[in-house]
Amino acid sequence: MIKQIKILLVDDRTMFRESLKQVINSKPNYKVIAEATNGIEGIEAAKKYNPDVILMDINMPKKMVLKLQRKLNNLIIILRLLFLLC
Repeated sequence: MIKQIKILLVDDRTMFRESLKQVINSKPNYKVIAEATNGIEGIEAAKKYNPDVILMDINMPKKMVLKLQRKLNNLIIILRLLFLLC
């Protein structure tokens, strides 16, 4: 059996998150386990849900993206950060 990939979505656009969530959840091996609207919520969700992958909007304010990256690295969470250019 193939392991299900747990995904955290971080984007401030609700409609975009919902659309992406529908596409991801339609695939058998992928599951959106949490959503966040900003970097602070993203950090809390990453700590709580321990996702395999974080899909994050790179167009969020740079300080917020860099802060999120540093916090996640400091927490020693092993994950892959994927940045969406949308």
